[in-house]
Amino acid sequence: MTALPANTIGMVDRGFLAPGMAADVTVFDPNTVIDHATYEDAGQLSEGIRHVLVNGRFTLRDGKVTGEQAGRVLTRTAHMPSRPMTTTVLRHLSVHGPDVSIELTQRPGARQSVGRVQLRDATTTLVATELGVLQTADKWATFTARVRQSMTGEERSALLIVEHADPFDAGRATVTIALHGGSPVTMRP
Repeated sequence: MTALPANTIGMVDRGFLAPGMAADVTVFDPNTVIDHATYEDAGQLSEGIRHVLVNGRFTLRDGKVTGEQAGRVLTRTAHMPSRPMTTTVLRHLSVHGPDVSIELTQRPGARQSVGRVQLRDATTTLVATELGVLQTADKWATFTARVRQSMTGEERSALLIVEHADPFDAGRATVTIALHGGSPVTMRP
């Protein structure tokens, strides 16, 4: 219900419950949920929604608004193209270079990928501790993960995008990593 629209518009860090994904969750009772809004009176509140988490924080708890404002404007970057996505086929990603080592597989119907990820730069090494959903298209792949920094031991959520022929970098292969709370960094494998 959420993965298809997120994939269609290129929001690769949403739509699945997996490590590294934004935790946007609605908990409801299917027997009591009802929408009272109409075209004539769109402001009527629904019933039966118990909890809502936005970016992992409760905005509605036990049917009551918490006042938490965890939402943000979502924009699609150049590395998040619209593409068809399926979870019914075997998906695989393999990228190897001096500073990049990625070997992932996700079986049909599996909730997350398996494999290993290691990225190095001049100051630290990032190693995946938990892997999220592997999404693939022609010459393009993305996945989320929890990664540990070797220098500090700190763990953070990460979004990685692999372009085998990056149209925004003269057709070269690139790996872009966005750590939670940081700006994206692009590497060449």
